[in-house]
Amino acid sequence: MRRIYYPQGFTSPILAYVSSNNVHVLSTAWTAGIWIFIVNSEQLLKIAEMLPKKQLNERQNESPTLRSFIAVAKKEPRALFEIYIVPALRPDERVVTDGAYIPYDRQDLVKFLLKRALAKPDEYDDNAMVSGKRYVWMWWD
Repeated sequence: MRRIYYPQGFTSPILAYVSSNNVHVLSTAWTAGIWIFIVNSEQLLKIAEMLPKKQLNERQNESPTLRSFIAVAKKEPRALFEIYIVPALRPDERVVTDGAYIPYDRQDLVKFLLKRALAKPDEYDDNAMVSGKRYVWMWWD
């Protein structure tokens, strides 16, 4: 099977980074061969530095592109992001963001992401609570 991204193994340093930087593991769905994490803005920006540049234009189905989520991370340090990593053992090795928790007072960033998606989020909650603070949660399947 043809590999989608190169070089093979580019997710290995990212998995090492998240495993050593107090990143919240949301799920390890090894039956599908993926890792799912929640990262903060600083962590997403660090991960972005490790990615092949063409990876930044990828999206999870109809979500905004990874580049769009990174733009939000640069503007809002309180934002959180759901990412999943498909490691090198699969030919579709990649890192994508499929959801975000945006502070409720940053409706400009909520609108920014919604405009850059190809469809409405599959899940949306404008009253999600994170550490006692109100957030808007958006997730694309």
